[in-house]
Amino acid sequence: MLDFSKLTNLNPSRRITLMNHNKILSLVKKGTSLALFLFSGILFAGETEYVQGDLLVQFHKNTDVETFTKNFGDIGLRTEKLLTRRMNIWLVKFDPSQVSDEDALLLMKSHPLVQEAQFNHLVQERATTPNDASFSNQWGMNNTGQSGGTADADIDAPEAWDITTGGMTVTGEQIVVAIVDGGFDIGHPDIDYFKNTNEVPGNGIDDDNNGYVDDYDGWDAYSSDGTIPNGNHGTHVAGIAAAIGDNNIGVAGVSWGAKVMPIAGSSGNESVVLEAYGYALEMRKKYDETNGVEGAFVVSTNASFGIDFGDPANSPLWCAFYDSLGAAGILNAGATANINIDIDVDGDVPTACPSDFMIAVTNTRDNDTKNNGAAYGLTTIDLGAPGTAVYSTTQGSSYGNLTGTSMATPHVCGAIAFLYAGASATAIAEYKANPNQVALDFRQMLFDGTDPINALNGITVTGGRLNIFNSIQLVQNYFPFDPLDPATPTNTVAFSDFQTPNSVTLTWDDPDTLSGGDPITTPFSVRVFRDGNMLMEVAEGTETFTEANLTDGDWYEYTLITRLLSNDSLSMESESFGAFAGGSRTPAAPTNVQCSFTNTDITISWDDPTTQDDGTSLDDLQDIEIFRDGTSVAIIQPGTQTFIDVPPTSGVFYDYTLRALDNETPQNASINSDTIKCFMGDLVSLNGNIIDEVTLAGITGEVELGMTLLGEEIISSATTDANGNFSFAQIPVLQGGVLVYDYVKVTPDDFNYATTVFPDTSLNSGGNPVSVTY
Repeated sequence: MLDFSKLTNLNPSRRITLMNHNKILSLVKKGTSLALFLFSGILFAGETEYVQGDLLVQFHKNTDVETFTKNFGDIGLRTEKLLTRRMNIWLVKFDPSQVSDEDALLLMKSHPLVQEAQFNHLVQERATTPNDASFSNQWGMNNTGQSGGTADADIDAPEAWDITTGGMTVTGEQIVVAIVDGGFDIGHPDIDYFKNTNEVPGNGIDDDNNGYVDDYDGWDAYSSDGTIPNGNHGTHVAGIAAAIGDNNIGVAGVSWGAKVMPIAGSSGNESVVLEAYGYALEMRKKYDETNGVEGAFVVSTNASFGIDFGDPANSPLWCAFYDSLGAAGILNAGATANINIDIDVDGDVPTACPSDFMIAVTNTRDNDTKNNGAAYGLTTIDLGAPGTAVYSTTQGSSYGNLTGTSMATPHVCGAIAFLYAGASATAIAEYKANPNQVALDFRQMLFDGTDPINALNGITVTGGRLNIFNSIQLVQNYFPFDPLDPATPTNTVAFSDFQTPNSVTLTWDDPDTLSGGDPITTPFSVRVFRDGNMLMEVAEGTETFTEANLTDGDWYEYTLITRLLSNDSLSMESESFGAFAGGSRTPAAPTNVQCSFTNTDITISWDDPTTQDDGTSLDDLQDIEIFRDGTSVAIIQPGTQTFIDVPPTSGVFYDYTLRALDNETPQNASINSDTIKCFMGDLVSLNGNIIDEVTLAGITGEVELGMTLLGEEIISSATTDANGNFSFAQIPVLQGGVLVYDYVKVTPDDFNYATTVFPDTSLNSGGNPVSVTY
């Protein structure tokens, strides 16, 4: 049955050391079972169920696997699938009618080209059920029919929790979910709230310089302070997403170990919502900018609020905010309307917002039907999640049931956090490098993992209900790149200007390593794509490509991919980059805008722009337009760079901005320049010092004198001398006017000072100096 003449190169096995191969071959030729003879079953003791006829084999590097299997044709050995190229592990199959399972395994184990071999064991799903006292009430996590519903009409949480329970990434980042809601019980024992430990609570100082004072507990966008209001709804939502699991009390959230960032700001008006989202974005950006020293690793937000029948076109800032959050790697779960309407037709904010980083959620029941009081939409509402009679945390350290899309959505918010806890180190590294793209990949895995249900088929994007077990398995098999694939070209630049109006030139740096960091040792090429279509494949070392016959003024966008010629493996696609043929249509704004004045006019001066807003040369500047208080007052030819304006009223301040326009039809205008505030009227200088010899105990540094004149603040500055003394020689004041308010401010960080407020003082050209000594 077996031809062992081909096995003469068998090595005295690394695994089988009690006999030589001649003895093995002799025994097999006599029909003796190796497995029965060897060790009386010791070698295979404890073997669990496996797929008969399957073997998992790890070959040594550079082994010709196809040739290897042909040498075992008598047992029908063939390759089925390469499982991992880096580890060179294959699934191979043999004919069980020609050789026993045990003998086939021994033959593989003892071959010198095989590093390791084993059976392809059957793997069973496991479930981790937390010991939380009321977990049996959480049908959305694990539906046994306990509430009269359909068994398994749930998110398969216990099965998923056997893989991870959430909270930390494999590389050590503490995962945070930002819940935007009305209020929270921040003392609830079953919720682990995020604390901004870089902030000293209650000291009235923005200690971490993030723009938010005393945000130790989070942020209240209603009152713009760090005092979090109490509330039942927010507490319930927070518990669904991330209640502490397996702690013998209460309930378990979708992501047990994630921390909850409480942000109050879910009602009132849109300005409150934008401030609320702004806090979440700022904290994530701080985290990235400081490598985790400050801020928070926010991966998802939850919005269980919105505008019924809202038109996204009327809320462009709100909708666009999701793209800004997404650029930082934050996915955003949004609850759709608690009305049985088609959002595609009737509209909603935020769940009809077009951003890919907004995940719109509707409400499913314990029998996998849609709640009759929840909205839907084939193109707007992405998926369903349990939202009817959901048991979770409530204020007063208590628990209870609530119903609504508000309850469905935090299942998704928590699921996003949960998925990052199950991601590989490679995936997390790529997430940090390309947060927006990887976030969209995780969004897709969330969608692909849904359980299809009839109730949502044809009325939602996925047609399914959230299933975190399915999605976490997709995440575990997610690798943004194969370490043996080539790295992507870097330092990509696209350039065109007025001298090349019909072409765009690309430049880049070729990679010198594989994605895993090993050097590239074989020839490669770089493929150039525009709009998904390959334009050219250039040899390594070229590092440039020019596309001709383009339309002057149109935008062209490109991506690059590296290809190894030896095996056709491809790199990840580069970030897109592009240019306008002929350079940008838009000029840069005028710069260095200044003004001077008399009692009858104001003189404006500036520098004309020399480039387009993309930095390319500007050859078609035609006009500089000047605005006073938002109204156009003059159009000036380039090269003039000065203009005398005669405003209607003396003794007041005016705001001026400038913009540049080209000679196209219609003209392209730059953004406005910075606003400059200019005064027209009679001003005189005091004879002497308004402040004389203010002593700072030897402290040196910048010092400001400020005053409010006609409702506008004027600031002068001076530098202390080595003894800590300074003076302001000339301070302009209105002739015969009143110095309404002034102060002295010292800027050295180590100088503890109190702002000094002077009494109202009438001043003229002969005013007396004022002295202050610290």
